[in-house]
Amino acid sequence: TLAALGDLAAGAGHELNRPLAVASGRAQLMRDKAEMPEDRRTWQTIVDQAQRISDIITGLMDFASPPAPKIGPVSAGKLLSKSANAFSSSEHPQAAARGVDIQVEDGVPRILADGGQVKAVLLELLANAASAVGADGLIVLSASADDSRRHVLLKVRDNGSGMDAATLARAFTPFYSAQKAGRRRGLGLPKAKRYVENNGGRMWIDSEPGKGTVVSIQLPADQREVLEGEVNHGKPQDDQSTGS
Repeated sequence: TLAALGDLAAGAGHELNRPLAVASGRAQLMRDKAEMPEDRRTWQTIVDQAQRISDIITGLMDFASPPAPKIGPVSAGKLLSKSANAFSSSEHPQAAARGVDIQVEDGVPRILADGGQVKAVLLELLANAASAVGADGLIVLSASADDSRRHVLLKVRDNGSGMDAATLARAFTPFYSAQKAGRRRGLGLPKAKRYVENNGGRMWIDSEPGKGTVVSIQLPADQREVLEGEVNHGKPQDDQSTGS
């Protein structure tokens, strides 16, 4: 179904973007030629709305047919730090004032994934968390390994308003949003989930009204690092050996 949706979105996006580019280009020409400020504002509004439509089309195409991930070993700690720093310098209205607490368990193996795509997922989750918490809210980014050390678990936790069962059930539905009209387009979480699944992971949400939200991302661990750690753990240490 998603493959068929991807073909449909790609074809429709291509056909829609061509006339949209013409309309936007003509509007920009008229804006530049306009002599009255009111006329310039009118043409600029058309340009802005055309760009908004183009962004929606791009978002739908990315959801339906996301780019293939470039898999490689990624440090969980560095990934969380880069994501938190990128969010702090983003355009989110609470980014500048909202701190992010980072907690990384000792000895967490590297993640085997596309670091850029996972970072994009974390930025989406941080934006959602920041919108949910109040002035004194808490956002925590954490990384840990499961008991088998075959997976790394990333979590984004906030102590915001939380979600009721109906909202939680539709959280990954494209174009659904619990926020008021005129807000974000409702493609963030569905696209984030697609990115995670394309990287061989899974993603789920635990949330209750008044108790905040925890979004969990399970990704494969770099097994070469895990095996090397197990081998080294079984070897005798140099300072424990004795000479004759």
